[in-house]
Amino acid sequence: HTYSVDELLFGHQTKNLFFSNLEKAAEKRGKDIWYIVMYLCPGDYHRYHSPAIFKAQERRHIVGYLEPVKPSYLYDHRNVLKQNERVSLLGQWEGGFFSM
Repeated sequence: HTYSVDELLFGHQTKNLFFSNLEKAAEKRGKDIWYIVMYLCPGDYHRYHSPAIFKAQERRHIVGYLEPVKPSYLYDHRNVLKQNERVSLLGQWEGGFFSM
């Protein structure tokens, strides 16, 4: 599925040019912006480990639904990942903007 960066991080499209420019710069370099969705059921381990050393500067709690994220459900419900409840951490690492 395809989402804009701001939809994934904030739950809606923003008018923030930073995200639009981020997507355009990646496209210009022939690169994609990738993301991963980590789902932990209530009984699972709830400590996330960052793939990079970064300084979190903002935490965003996006209120939303709690729909299943199994592939068979996602196939028929295309907007689940941008409509489900989640938390985004935004900050900086040695390469610039970083979020998880």
